[in-house]
Amino acid sequence: KLIYFETTGNTNWDFAFMPEELQNKSYTVHAIGEYERTTGTLQQEAKAFSDVPTTHQNAIAIKYLKANGVIGGYPDGTFKPENPVNRAELMKILVEGKIGKPDENQYKNCFPDVTTQWFAPYVCYAKTAGWVEGYPDGKFKPEQTVNKVEALKMLINSQDIATSETITYKPFNDVNTTDWFAKYVAKAKSMSILEETGSTFSPGDGMKRAGISENLYRVLIQ
Repeated sequence: KLIYFETTGNTNWDFAFMPEELQNKSYTVHAIGEYERTTGTLQQEAKAFSDVPTTHQNAIAIKYLKANGVIGGYPDGTFKPENPVNRAELMKILVEGKIGKPDENQYKNCFPDVTTQWFAPYVCYAKTAGWVEGYPDGKFKPEQTVNKVEALKMLINSQDIATSETITYKPFNDVNTTDWFAKYVAKAKSMSILEETGSTFSPGDGMKRAGISENLYRVLIQ
């Protein structure tokens, strides 16, 4: 069954597939293409990247961020959604999502291992804004991957989202109230930023490119 809904002032009709089992239930409809009434043709929505089909669970978020210049793909036209995110990549995504690209002449040489590389403006802006700190040895370690709670903390800090210092409940079974990251997880869950809907969060798992894209998208559209 195809569900059509007309956009006000538009001659096109958006459509989405509605499985029988979802009828009469709460759901969110995402447009997957357009029906042109004047020609009688259906045009499927273009993919944001060659390896992110419109059926991908994070396709809406990835396409939104790409359209707004927040993320980019690889030279071969792929996004590699399942690849882990490193610290440099995360800073680019978060800073682009907040202000766009910083002045590369102003933001550079902020860590011994962050000088004038492509990621320097993003990392140095984030440091100046207080989003990130270096390691005890003074380095930033841009190529080191981040886990879910590290990424979540930086995301929340980058968007100036206030958190409570005291958490009185466990947002997930594997997130204790005394964990340093509990306040970030609890806040993100309360804002529906997270994809996780079960009883576990797996805080130590690596953050993937698709995952951080979804989290940032959910913040930006609120």
